[in-house]
Amino acid sequence: MTSPFIARQMPLAEVLHLLSENYDTAITISPLITATFSGKIPPGPPVDILNNLAAQYDLLTWFDGSMLYVYPASLLKHQVITFNILSTGRFIHYLRSQNILSSPGCEVKEITGTRAVEVSGVPSCLTRISQLASVLDNALIKRKDSAVSVSIYTLKYATAMDTQYQYRDQSVVVPGVVSVLREMSKTSVPASSTTNGSTATQALPMFAADPRQNAVIVRDYAANMAGYRKLITELDQRQQMIEISVKIIDVNAGDINQLGIDWGTAVSLGGKKIAFNTGLNDGGASGFFNGNQRYLKNFMVRLNALEKSSQAYVLSQPSVVTLNNIQAVLDKNIYFLYQTAGRKSG
Repeated sequence: MTSPFIARQMPLAEVLHLLSENYDTAITISPLITATFSGKIPPGPPVDILNNLAAQYDLLTWFDGSMLYVYPASLLKHQVITFNILSTGRFIHYLRSQNILSSPGCEVKEITGTRAVEVSGVPSCLTRISQLASVLDNALIKRKDSAVSVSIYTLKYATAMDTQYQYRDQSVVVPGVVSVLREMSKTSVPASSTTNGSTATQALPMFAADPRQNAVIVRDYAANMAGYRKLITELDQRQQMIEISVKIIDVNAGDINQLGIDWGTAVSLGGKKIAFNTGLNDGGASGFFNGNQRYLKNFMVRLNALEKSSQAYVLSQPSVVTLNNIQAVLDKNIYFLYQTAGRKSG
């Protein structure tokens, strides 16, 4: 502006529009600005002219690099913005590098000890800062979640590897934590996987066992690691120890009824029902002790009495200790050789 600007009872919004056109600047004016201007504006730098009008009419201005916003000072707002990953210092540095901040129309302050900032400014400033914060923070979250991570989870009680043992001609396998995780992942889809992923990431997740420290090694997207940590912790629980003891007894056939067992009881062995001779029932404990300690104690007393009189012999007393819900095997094989009659060919 090379000559003074003189107006009488002109709406202030119209004055601001004329000045912005004169300096070739886009402007947005709040409809709440209804004051009128009467006076003279001498030529000068546009920033000084704008600051003088703002001080005279109690206005707040903010220039975002392409648009000038003008509001009444009463519309000054405050907002707290929190971040998930983005650091507050990095965010403020970015705003300053883009010349987005200006006092007092748009200011950002870091809240010490938190991952948050406080924004003070006009409504358009708050909207712009909130959008930038969301976009930048989400971009970092997406980048972190899509990153492949490797974690090691050491177990205290459970076993990482499978436990195998032979039972006669059968091989019994008790699955470890790694096998459980592999079984679960057969039909699952990683939360952060994409259809156009690389060959290395399409094979995820991957599980392995480290027998040296009884640990589970997981390779998957970082976004899934929290779920693995929780699941493995729930699987790694202390189990109750159970001892199973058996007595193998040799009793004379004529003295067997003195043990007080209801031989008419049917028991399940190997998935089949086996019934003892019902004719030998002497009214003893029903239901094969029926899980009652009193009957078991009575049985032991009778067995000891038969042993002392050499009517019964305890051949062996094998026992095994196992974890609750884990199969255990008591196995004793005895091989007998029988002489068979042969035929001589004449």
